[in-house]
Amino acid sequence: MRQKRREIVTFSPYDLTGMERHLERMSEKGWMLDSITNLIWTYRRTEPRRRKFAVAYYPLNSEFAPGPSEAQLDFQEFCTHAGWELAAASGPMQIFFSEEEDPTPLHTDPDTQRRTVERAMKKTMPFYVIFALLGLWQGGSWCWKVLHEPIDLLANPINLFSGFLWLLLVVYTVSDLTLYLTWRHRARRAAREGRFIPTRGCRWLTVLVLAAVALAVVFCLLTVRLPGMQLTMLAMLAAILLLIVVVNGTKWYLKRKQVSAGVNRAVTLTVDLVLAFVLMGGVTFGLLHAFRTDAFSLESHLTPPLKVEELTGADTTDYVIRTRLEESVFLAQRSYDHRPDYDAEDWGKKPHMDYTIVEVRLPALYSLCFKQLWHEYDDWGPHDEGDGPYYAYRPMDTVPAGVSAAYQQWAYGEPNERYLLCWEDRLVTLETSWPLTVEQLSLAAEKLGA
Repeated sequence: MRQKRREIVTFSPYDLTGMERHLERMSEKGWMLDSITNLIWTYRRTEPRRRKFAVAYYPLNSEFAPGPSEAQLDFQEFCTHAGWELAAASGPMQIFFSEEEDPTPLHTDPDTQRRTVERAMKKTMPFYVIFALLGLWQGGSWCWKVLHEPIDLLANPINLFSGFLWLLLVVYTVSDLTLYLTWRHRARRAAREGRFIPTRGCRWLTVLVLAAVALAVVFCLLTVRLPGMQLTMLAMLAAILLLIVVVNGTKWYLKRKQVSAGVNRAVTLTVDLVLAFVLMGGVTFGLLHAFRTDAFSLESHLTPPLKVEELTGADTTDYVIRTRLEESVFLAQRSYDHRPDYDAEDWGKKPHMDYTIVEVRLPALYSLCFKQLWHEYDDWGPHDEGDGPYYAYRPMDTVPAGVSAAYQQWAYGEPNERYLLCWEDRLVTLETSWPLTVEQLSLAAEKLGA
């Protein structure tokens, strides 16, 4: 039977009532608080017993301080005389417990208790506001792209993951900040009447957010298709975890060595910045090296459904095919660029083409994807002649067999060599360096629609 238990801190900084009730339930289950940090609470196994807990803040003490200040020790001694024993402390937070059934309240002045919580939250409030505004901006941008540029966004698991995180950040910060401001308004009014309003955080939301992030990471790792990207994501996660462990380890090591709070803070922040720079620099260098050496190339993973020689009969021995694949449960996007190597003789005179195949796996997204491709070139070209965009698609007179709709791009009365082909669950954009005949377009549609 294990004698130690650890849990991630999921309480809002101001939710003293929630912490106290949780500790009381843990005590009744046989787990007594042993030590605390800003991330982890540690329990030791004891005899199940009903205990009362009280959480107090001493805002003047720093989490980098090697121990409690003289004033904090005086406060702890006062609490001991009042029947409260210290369970654990870290920085400004102190947690006391009492074996008595109805102990003397640790906080006797509601207004002092309220002001203590507010002082403790002053350091956290700017971060709440910054993250809420940043999340609203990034999350709003993500939602806008879902409606206007869904293909690149929803076909990429990493883009899905990042957008999901921004939305979670908005939900959490706005919810927690709203609960705190509501409590503060009520607590100030109640303090004038000699009452203290119990705090109410959103621990359940924190747990849900952490679980959702974990599931999103697993989803992203399992669905990303770009070679080497899983390894890159694991390296980034390992770098983040290592940074957290080393920075917190440095802080607690210096505290045990009785280093002053100022020196501890300076050394810990220096370690944080240097290690973050080294780790992120290492990951970035690895990514650049992988791209330069084609380690992320998909050429060996994808077989192009259509090549230039199938349409023109041209000799393509000196051609290269650049590929791109993005895939999620919503969409799949495959792009191919088939053209002569830049080192080849007369490469600019040889035929080339590129095309993108969009597989729509969620029917509700079809119209949004079609709209994005239809308006993809609206901002290209001059806009001082005529009405409407310079480039625009027009329906073709002859639709290839098996295709539900076909469009060719025009620029002020002249057709060019870009086509948009539509199937029930597939959209294809095709661009060639030469005008396609009806037979060539039919063959291309047959290959790209298979």
